[in-house]
Amino acid sequence: MENQLTRQEKKAMYNKKYREDHKEEIREKKAIYNKKYREDHKDELREAKVIYMQKYNPKYREEHKEAIAEQRTKYLEKKIVCSCGMTVIRNNLTQHLKTKKHIRALDEQNQ
Repeated sequence: MENQLTRQEKKAMYNKKYREDHKEEIREKKAIYNKKYREDHKDELREAKVIYMQKYNPKYREEHKEAIAEQRTKYLEKKIVCSCGMTVIRNNLTQHLKTKKHIRALDEQNQ
């Protein structure tokens, strides 16, 4: 009797094997179902999100005001050396990548 599997164990093994064998099909069906659900319940989901943000976001911000400010200053203080050789504040990196100075420096390095 010890070697025989119980009905639940057999079912669990079958389910596991089925999920492995039909992984892609299950993923596609789930994506379709989720998309349809979001479309059908768009208003409810939007209202729930608004309520959540109104209820919890201000509380979190108020409770962690100092920690958030500290993280922000640390983020803004970080300096990065760009591939063109210029030192840039992390916050301004995207703007720097679009500047003529950066583009010219890269062109000179590539030539």
